[in-house]
Amino acid sequence: MEELVQAWVCAKCQHEQTRLLSPEVAAFKERSSWETTCPKCGHAEFQAMSWPRPTPTMDLFEEWAVDVNLSFIEQDEDLYMASADYVPFLEQFVTRRGIPEIKRATLLSALCAIIYENVSDANEPNDSEDESMDPKLGEHVLQFLKRNLYLFDEIDKDYLYGYIARDVLPRLGISLDEPT
Repeated sequence: MEELVQAWVCAKCQHEQTRLLSPEVAAFKERSSWETTCPKCGHAEFQAMSWPRPTPTMDLFEEWAVDVNLSFIEQDEDLYMASADYVPFLEQFVTRRGIPEIKRATLLSALCAIIYENVSDANEPNDSEDESMDPKLGEHVLQFLKRNLYLFDEIDKDYLYGYIARDVLPRLGISLDEPT
C-alpha cells in the first residue's frame, strides 16, 4: 500500500509533526484536513502543511465521481485531472449514467483542457504548444468527445466558459447557443 506522509509545521515555534494517511484519506481534501495543536507549544495555527496525493486509482476516482461532497483539490479540479494518467478514468466516468451533473461537468472540462493543451490549431497555435504537448493524446480525447457529443447536452452550459467555450468547443462543432 502506498505510504503518504502529511506534515504540519507550527506557525509559532516551527515544530513539525507528521502523520501517515491512507490513499482513501489523502485523496480528498475533505478527509485530509488536519486541525491540531502543536504538542510543543500548544499553538493551533500552522505555517505550512503538506498535502500528499496518492496515485490515482479506479476506486478513488469512482468514490469522487459519485459524491458531490468530495474533491481532490479545492479549486481548478478539472486542471488537476487534465493529464494522461487520468484519461481512462475521465472517459469511463463521463459516460457513466448516474454521475451528478457537477461531476460530469468537471470531467468534461478536464477532457477539454487536455484538448486545449495538446491539439494545435492550424490557424492560431495556442500558447502552450511546446515539447510537453502530446498530439496523440489530444487527438484521442478530441475523437472521444466527438463520438460522445450528447454529453454536452446533459450539463448546464454555464459550466463551459473561457478557453473551453472559445477554443475547444468550436473544434468539436459545438455552439453554446444551440443544442448539440
